[in-house]
Amino acid sequence: MFIIKTKMLVTSGSASALTLIATAFPLQATFANSFNVVENHYPISFNDAVDRQMGLSAPPQTDRNGRWQNASRNDVAYYMNPNNFNQGTSAYLQFLDLSSSAGLSAQSINSQLLSNKGTLSGHGQTFINASKLHGVNEIYLISHALLETGNGGSQLARGVQYNGRTVYNMYGIGAFDGNAVQAGARYAYNQGWFTPEDAIIGGARFVSNNYFARGQTTLYKMRWNPASPGTYQYATDVGWAVKQTHQWQFIWISP
Repeated sequence: MFIIKTKMLVTSGSASALTLIATAFPLQATFANSFNVVENHYPISFNDAVDRQMGLSAPPQTDRNGRWQNASRNDVAYYMNPNNFNQGTSAYLQFLDLSSSAGLSAQSINSQLLSNKGTLSGHGQTFINASKLHGVNEIYLISHALLETGNGGSQLARGVQYNGRTVYNMYGIGAFDGNAVQAGARYAYNQGWFTPEDAIIGGARFVSNNYFARGQTTLYKMRWNPASPGTYQYATDVGWAVKQTHQWQFIWISP
């Protein structure tokens, strides 16, 4: 039987080495000096894992020409195969273990990551609190929120009226394809996310309880769950994990 083999990067030095993500050169230096590569093996063939994805009732999606459509088998196989993502690229960071804090300061986050980011602006300390409370890396939380909210400007980030309350949802949790705003607002209401702080911290709790607690502590594992393909997957977008890492190439904070 073929075996799925994935990778996980773990820090071997200061966690703040995660902040050296900006251009190809420092990215190469980060991998050379700060991470160990741990290989994970799963007793399922790669083709069987792809078959499970293609058989889902909510098919994998891809965006072409600005429109979502069902992904092809080749699309799924490309993004599922770890060998397609090389060390020294931002996409390789989808294998990074995100279960610890990067140790950033609120001032650095606010000035260098969240400046002019809509509702997210000024919430550096909130992301730090979320990271410490729930064991989820703050750089991941920030990049995820920036991606899901369009840099803090989406309806769910600005606040949506639902049952007479203004609710917020910074990570797109429960915002299912087809009716994302209403579904995301309903989920936020049920969770009591009535302030941006509620949504940032509550979303971190959701990720920790529903993914990290199952060992899905990398973007790759959150998207594809190689231990049980087709279950407990964060997104339908085949490129979700890679898109998260694209945010990171613009991050530069001195340790």
